Amino acid sequence: MAEPQYIYLSSFAIYVYHYVTTFDDEVAKIWPQMWRAGKVLFMVTRYVPLVYIATTLLDGYRVYTVLPPKACSGLWLGGQIATWIMIWSSEVVLLLCLHALLGARRRYLMMILAVYVGLTIGVHVPRIKWLEQKSYSPPIGPLDEGLGYACTWGNAVTPASRRARTLTNYVNLAKSAWMSALTLGVLYVRFRAQRGSLIKIIRRDSAFYTFSLTAIRLGNAATAASKPMPGAYNVPNAVFTYLQNMVAPIVACQLLLNMQKTSDPGVRSVVSTILFKPSYTMGSEGVDSEQSDDTRAEDGRQEDHAPRIEMVAPASRYSGLGRQDRVRDGGGDAA
Repeated sequence: MAEPQYIYLSSFAIYVYHYVTTFDDEVAKIWPQMWRAGKVLFMVTRYVPLVYIATTLLDGYRVYTVLPPKACSGLWLGGQIATWIMIWSSEVVLLLCLHALLGARRRYLMMILAVYVGLTIGVHVPRIKWLEQKSYSPPIGPLDEGLGYACTWGNAVTPASRRARTLTNYVNLAKSAWMSALTLGVLYVRFRAQRGSLIKIIRRDSAFYTFSLTAIRLGNAATAASKPMPGAYNVPNAVFTYLQNMVAPIVACQLLLNMQKTSDPGVRSVVSTILFKPSYTMGSEGVDSEQSDDTRAEDGRQEDHAPRIEMVAPASRYSGLGRQDRVRDGGGDAA
């Protein structure tokens, strides 16, 4: 079937277009930042999808060249690992921004990340054997070579590995449901605690991006778990694979930038101290520590001074036409 291939190609074009049109913002707003968690997450989330695109085009589309079997296996493994990394980074961005919106203490963030890591291990560790078997590439056959493909893929996956991978799809669905419940809970708490209209809060707290990232994650896990068998033709799963692999990184990067632009000083301070270089220093009484007590006494001012905040602006198996035996499985249901 050619439909998934066209979906993936369109997603690649959308991502590259977004990258080119926002590169100036990245250079101006992200590159000057120190190498802390925020910059690392942004760069990983933004550039790993380009690695995924390159490996997928080489090992699954008509490039009219022939690659050695070991190179084909390496390309597939590299693309699979790139898929997992960009999904993980998008999810961690979501969790960190949810923690910032909630305004909770660091120990709650540690608890959230501990649950996330545990569920992620439950999804991926049982798939290691499947990953090794799936990457097997025999010497290219005459038909694939004549059609212009670079690799031929063997059917080396055992029934036991397929069953293990299918079971992990349900663990992945549970993980996505947990993240969705956490998102709804945090946004509900924010709405109850803030004054103003729902639309205002949604705009200020980037709730649209938060909902979008959560919905993509849940939809991809649900469609993957509903597939009758790994690699079966499933248009909804192909669509959500496209959304998760290409759109989710875009949304995650925008969410990270928008969290820095929010008008809520509490959210900004959490995002700044966790993700980027602290934008101001605080004294023990919550005032700007750069202004001494003597200076304030000389000025005769006794009122509290708000901290100065430096704003930061935003900056499967289907791999070829007519072939159903090959696609980047890790995108749709391997997250």
